[in-house]
This record gives sequence, structure tokens and C-alpha cells, in this order.
Amino acid sequence: MEIVLGCALLLYFPMSVIYTKVKLSLVVKTKKNCLFTSYANRRRKKIKNIFLTLQAIIIYLHGKSLDIAN
Repeated sequence: MEIVLGCALLLYFPMSVIYTKVKLSLVVKTKKNCLFTSYANRRRKKIKNIFLTLQAIIIYLHGKSLDIAN
């Protein structure tokens, strides 16, 4: 279980870095041309959903590993 948690954390940190980089690039893009604003917002929402899902999975796995430890 600890191996799974370790893998999840290894995935989590790069994802958070990628998320912030993508967010910044989308902000820059939207400032350049307003035509893509709605597209960028949808895209940002999708990325945020993926990020939140990953976070939920990690929290769930962490809870499971604590249950097994007890």
C-alpha cells in the first residue's frame, strides 16, 4: 500500500507543477486574443477537474493505508 501511495505522490507533485504552468500559459493566451477566452476557460476547467480527481484519489488511498495500518 505504501508503494501505491508513493507512486500517487510522485504523480501528484509533477501534476501540480504542470497544472500551474498550463494555467499560466492559458492566462497569457487569453490576454493575447480574446477569441479563445471561452475555449481556455473550458480547458482550464477540464484540467482543474483532472487535478481535483487526482487529489481525491490520493486522499482516499492515504485513508485506506491508515486503515490497514490500524
